[in-house]
Amino acid sequence: SNVSDMKVFRLRPEDGDSELSLVDLREMWIRNNARGIDSLRRRSIGFALQSRELLTSLTVGENITLPLRLVGTSSSTANARVKELMERFQLRSQGGGDLTHSRVNSLSGGEYQRVALARAIAHSPRLVFVDEPTAALNREMARGALKEFENLQHNSANPGATVMITHDESFAREFANVIITMSPVKDAAAGRVVSIERQPVLITSMETS
Repeated sequence: SNVSDMKVFRLRPEDGDSELSLVDLREMWIRNNARGIDSLRRRSIGFALQSRELLTSLTVGENITLPLRLVGTSSSTANARVKELMERFQLRSQGGGDLTHSRVNSLSGGEYQRVALARAIAHSPRLVFVDEPTAALNREMARGALKEFENLQHNSANPGATVMITHDESFAREFANVIITMSPVKDAAAGRVVSIERQPVLITSMETS
Protein backbone atom coordinates (compact mmCIF):
# COMPACT_ATOMS: atom_id res chain seq x y z
CA SER A 1 0.00 0.00 0.00
CA ASN A 2 0.99 3.66 -0.34
CA VAL A 3 3.33 4.74 2.45
CA SER A 4 1.15 7.81 3.05
CA ASP A 5 -1.59 5.43 4.22
CA MET A 6 0.66 3.70 6.76
CA LYS A 7 -0.13 3.78 10.45
CA VAL A 8 1.97 6.07 12.62
CA PHE A 9 4.97 4.23 14.03
CA ARG A 10 7.10 5.98 16.62
CA LEU A 11 10.18 4.94 18.55
CA ARG A 12 12.01 6.67 21.37
CA PRO A 13 15.73 5.93 20.96
CA GLU A 14 18.53 7.36 23.06
CA ASP A 15 20.55 10.06 21.37
CA GLY A 16 24.26 10.66 21.92
CA ASP A 17 23.57 12.29 25.28
CA SER A 18 21.44 9.36 26.51
CA GLU A 19 18.29 11.48 26.14
CA LEU A 20 15.10 10.02 24.70
CA SER A 21 13.84 11.50 21.46
CA LEU A 22 10.65 10.73 19.54
CA VAL A 23 11.27 9.38 16.04
CA ASP A 24 8.46 9.00 13.51
CA LEU A 25 9.53 6.21 11.15
CA ARG A 26 6.68 6.93 8.74
CA GLU A 27 7.84 10.52 8.30
CA MET A 28 11.46 9.43 7.87
CA TRP A 29 10.41 6.96 5.17
CA ILE A 30 8.28 9.49 3.29
CA ARG A 31 11.16 11.98 3.32
CA ASN A 32 13.55 9.25 2.13
CA ASN A 33 15.82 9.97 5.08
CA ALA A 34 18.12 7.00 4.38
CA ARG A 35 20.88 8.27 6.66
CA GLY A 36 18.51 8.74 9.58
CA ILE A 37 16.90 5.34 9.07
CA ASP A 38 20.29 3.64 8.86
CA SER A 39 21.48 5.37 12.02
CA LEU A 40 18.31 4.41 13.87
CA ARG A 41 18.63 0.80 12.74
CA ARG A 42 22.24 0.54 13.87
CA ARG A 43 21.61 2.16 17.25
CA SER A 44 18.16 1.03 18.25
CA ILE A 45 17.06 -2.06 16.29
CA GLY A 46 18.23 -5.66 16.47
CA PHE A 47 17.13 -8.70 14.51
CA ALA A 48 17.63 -12.45 14.24
CA LEU A 49 16.23 -14.13 11.15
CA GLN A 50 15.66 -17.78 10.27
CA SER A 51 18.01 -17.48 7.32
CA ARG A 52 21.77 -17.84 7.61
CA GLU A 53 22.57 -14.23 8.43
CA LEU A 54 25.83 -14.60 10.38
CA LEU A 55 29.01 -13.66 8.51
CA THR A 56 31.04 -16.81 7.85
CA SER A 57 34.24 -14.81 7.40
CA LEU A 58 34.07 -13.75 11.05
CA THR A 59 34.40 -15.71 14.28
CA VAL A 60 31.57 -16.10 16.77
CA GLY A 61 32.94 -13.28 18.90
CA GLU A 62 33.42 -11.00 15.90
CA ASN A 63 29.84 -11.61 14.76
CA ILE A 64 28.46 -10.69 18.17
CA THR A 65 30.74 -7.66 18.38
CA LEU A 66 29.68 -6.28 14.99
CA PRO A 67 26.61 -4.27 16.16
CA LEU A 68 28.75 -2.73 18.91
CA ARG A 69 31.47 -1.73 16.44
CA LEU A 70 28.89 -0.09 14.19
CA VAL A 71 27.82 2.26 16.98
CA GLY A 72 31.37 3.11 18.04
CA THR A 73 31.60 1.08 21.25
CA SER A 74 35.13 0.91 22.65
CA SER A 75 37.04 -2.37 22.32
CA SER A 76 37.14 -2.96 26.07
CA THR A 77 33.40 -2.43 26.48
CA ALA A 78 32.60 -4.53 23.40
CA ASN A 79 34.82 -7.39 24.58
CA ALA A 80 33.19 -7.32 28.01
CA ARG A 81 29.74 -7.41 26.45
CA VAL A 82 30.69 -10.35 24.21
CA LYS A 83 32.04 -12.26 27.21
CA GLU A 84 28.80 -11.58 29.09
CA LEU A 85 26.63 -12.77 26.20
CA MET A 86 28.75 -15.87 25.60
CA GLU A 87 28.03 -16.87 29.18
CA ARG A 88 24.37 -15.90 29.17
CA PHE A 89 23.65 -17.88 25.99
CA GLN A 90 25.81 -20.83 27.15
CA LEU A 91 28.06 -20.68 24.10
CA ARG A 92 30.64 -23.20 25.29
CA SER A 93 32.39 -26.06 23.57
CA GLN A 94 32.08 -29.64 24.77
CA GLY A 95 35.41 -29.19 26.51
CA GLY A 96 34.04 -26.30 28.53
CA GLY A 97 35.80 -23.45 26.73
CA ASP A 98 33.79 -20.71 25.08
CA LEU A 99 33.25 -20.48 21.33
CA THR A 100 34.48 -16.90 20.90
CA HIS A 101 37.17 -17.79 18.35
CA SER A 102 35.21 -20.51 16.54
CA ARG A 103 34.05 -20.05 12.96
CA VAL A 104 30.30 -19.97 12.55
CA ASN A 105 30.34 -22.70 9.88
CA SER A 106 31.60 -25.11 12.55
CA LEU A 107 28.63 -24.53 14.87
CA SER A 108 25.67 -26.82 15.44
CA GLY A 109 22.19 -25.52 14.56
CA GLY A 110 21.44 -24.66 18.18
CA GLU A 111 24.77 -22.89 18.69
CA TYR A 112 24.28 -20.92 15.49
CA GLN A 113 20.85 -19.76 16.60
CA ARG A 114 22.12 -18.67 20.01
CA VAL A 115 24.93 -16.67 18.40
CA ALA A 116 22.39 -14.94 16.16
CA LEU A 117 20.21 -14.13 19.18
CA ALA A 118 23.19 -12.84 21.16
CA ARG A 119 24.20 -10.62 18.26
CA ALA A 120 20.64 -9.27 17.98
CA ILE A 121 20.79 -7.77 21.49
CA ALA A 122 24.52 -7.07 21.81
CA HIS A 123 24.03 -3.29 21.47
CA SER A 124 20.97 -3.29 23.80
CA PRO A 125 18.49 -2.16 21.10
CA ARG A 126 15.11 -0.72 22.02
CA LEU A 127 13.33 -2.79 19.36
CA VAL A 128 14.18 -6.38 18.39
CA PHE A 129 12.70 -8.54 15.62
CA VAL A 130 13.15 -12.31 15.91
CA ASP A 131 11.85 -15.01 13.57
CA GLU A 132 11.29 -18.46 15.13
CA PRO A 133 14.03 -17.81 17.72
CA THR A 134 13.61 -21.16 19.49
CA ALA A 135 13.25 -23.50 16.49
CA ALA A 136 16.72 -25.10 16.86
CA LEU A 137 16.85 -25.04 20.68
CA ASN A 138 15.74 -27.50 23.32
CA ARG A 139 13.14 -26.24 25.82
CA GLU A 140 15.68 -25.27 28.50
CA MET A 141 17.92 -23.37 26.08
CA ALA A 142 14.91 -21.73 24.41
CA ARG A 143 13.47 -20.51 27.69
CA GLY A 144 16.86 -19.16 28.75
CA ALA A 145 17.26 -17.28 25.45
CA LEU A 146 13.80 -15.73 25.67
CA LYS A 147 14.54 -14.72 29.27
CA GLU A 148 17.47 -12.67 27.97
CA PHE A 149 15.14 -10.84 25.61
CA GLU A 150 12.65 -10.34 28.43
CA ASN A 151 15.38 -8.93 30.69
CA LEU A 152 16.40 -6.48 27.97
CA GLN A 153 12.79 -5.42 27.45
CA HIS A 154 12.35 -4.75 31.18
CA ASN A 155 15.67 -2.93 31.61
CA SER A 156 14.70 0.25 33.47
CA ALA A 157 17.67 2.13 32.00
CA ASN A 158 16.82 1.23 28.40
CA PRO A 159 13.41 -0.48 28.14
CA GLY A 160 12.28 -1.81 24.80
CA ALA A 161 10.10 -4.26 22.93
CA THR A 162 10.56 -7.55 21.10
CA VAL A 163 8.49 -8.60 18.08
CA MET A 164 8.62 -12.39 17.80
CA ILE A 165 7.28 -14.63 15.04
CA THR A 166 6.73 -18.14 16.38
CA HIS A 167 4.66 -21.29 16.01
CA ASP A 168 5.32 -22.17 19.67
CA GLU A 169 2.11 -21.09 21.37
CA SER A 170 3.28 -22.09 24.86
CA PHE A 171 6.33 -19.79 24.68
CA ALA A 172 4.21 -17.02 23.19
CA ARG A 173 1.84 -17.21 26.14
CA GLU A 174 4.72 -17.38 28.62
CA PHE A 175 6.65 -14.38 27.33
CA ALA A 176 4.42 -12.15 25.16
CA ASN A 177 2.14 -9.40 26.40
CA VAL A 178 0.38 -9.06 23.04
CA ILE A 179 -0.33 -12.13 20.88
CA ILE A 180 -1.44 -11.61 17.27
CA THR A 181 -2.66 -14.83 15.67
CA MET A 182 -2.54 -14.91 11.87
CA SER A 183 -3.50 -17.28 9.08
CA PRO A 184 -2.08 -17.46 5.54
CA VAL A 185 -3.85 -15.95 2.56
CA LYS A 186 -3.48 -17.77 -0.76
CA ASP A 187 -1.20 -16.01 -3.26
CA ALA A 188 -0.55 -13.15 -0.81
CA ALA A 189 2.73 -12.21 0.85
CA ALA A 190 1.00 -11.16 4.09
CA GLY A 191 -1.41 -13.21 6.13
CA ARG A 192 -4.74 -12.36 7.73
CA VAL A 193 -5.10 -11.28 11.36
CA VAL A 194 -7.33 -13.77 13.17
CA SER A 195 -7.20 -12.38 16.68
CA ILE A 196 -5.32 -9.97 18.94
CA GLU A 197 -4.97 -11.01 22.57
CA ARG A 198 -3.50 -8.73 25.21
CA GLN A 199 -1.78 -10.24 28.22
CA PRO A 200 -1.96 -8.53 31.66
CA VAL A 201 1.46 -6.81 31.56
CA LEU A 202 2.28 -4.18 28.93
CA ILE A 203 5.85 -2.84 28.85
CA THR A 204 6.90 -1.09 25.66
CA SER A 205 8.77 1.94 24.41
CA MET A 206 6.94 2.02 21.08
CA GLU A 207 3.94 4.16 20.32
CA THR A 208 1.63 2.96 17.58
CA SER A 209 -1.72 4.19 16.39
